[in-house]
Amino acid sequence: MLAIKHHRFTRAGRACLMAVGGAVGITLLGIPSLPGSDHIDSPTITQDRGSDIADVYGFLDPNDNSQVILIASTQGFIVSGEHFGQVIFDHNIRYRFEIENTGDARPDLFLDILYTPGLGRVTNQTATITLHDQGSSS
Repeated sequence: MLAIKHHRFTRAGRACLMAVGGAVGITLLGIPSLPGSDHIDSPTITQDRGSDIADVYGFLDPNDNSQVILIASTQGFIVSGEHFGQVIFDHNIRYRFEIENTGDARPDLFLDILYTPGLGRVTNQTATITLHDQGSSS
């Protein structure tokens, strides 16, 4: 006679088993494709490349974990041979980071970036960066 050994899963083991089962189920059943965002999606963006927010990154400073690095890119990919006059920041746009750091799901700090007018490589641009708190979020 064959002895059957019973095995009890821990809570973590059950969660892992359920996750694997769910992944297999989704794979077998299939889900319809979902549209994703891409650069220059909106018809209005094609005429206003400077307002096309391409990517936004936020991560801890590897040298000082009490500091956060925020990066935003605009205008999507530009071929290096075709970039003359295109890689300027629009002086009519206020680029803004809204920072929430108190746990109430409302921004507490606002980091505004404005640029002076520029013309490709002919005229340099200068950025003005202003930090506002919640009370002065103009």
